[in-house]
Amino acid sequence: MLSRRTMASQCLALTLAGGGNRAFYQLGVLQRWGERLTPELAVVAACSAGACVATLYFSGRAAETREFWIQRRAGVTRNLDFTKLLRGERPAPHAAVYRDTMLFAMQDGGLARLQALPFPVLVLAAGFDRRLPPWAAVAIGIGAYNLEKKLAPERIHPRFGRRLGFVPKVFDARDCTTPEELADLITD
Repeated sequence: MLSRRTMASQCLALTLAGGGNRAFYQLGVLQRWGERLTPELAVVAACSAGACVATLYFSGRAAETREFWIQRRAGVTRNLDFTKLLRGERPAPHAAVYRDTMLFAMQDGGLARLQALPFPVLVLAAGFDRRLPPWAAVAIGIGAYNLEKKLAPERIHPRFGRRLGFVPKVFDARDCTTPEELADLITD
């Protein structure tokens, strides 16, 4: 007969939400409860900043990456600086900060630890019509999402994006073969 502990093992699914920097509270939850949760996990699913948190945690490099992130954010004083557009730069520093943080976390065995996990770390991304340049797809997607929030605030699951041709795509982060591939998956 199986013990209760054996029957319960690997019966847990963990979902981590996106939401930019505010999603990083989830890293604290994982640092507090991860040791107890991880043996029970059958799958982790995440998107955006939640995917960054998941891969960062499972890289085993959270402490040193936190220090890197603090140094990387030094000098960033605004979330948006539209004068950067005039210089041909992105108005928000987030993408570069996330990407650099992901690349740092996957150094020194971080990617190998992620790849060795016995359960998938699924990353949800939005697929779009490849005839659009990525910047246009992002602008259209964000615009549609915000418009729908204004027009139908009671709606939990947005519909405009699908009507515009956006489709959900799911990838297992463990299948990424380089830190750059993983960073591309999560930050682009």
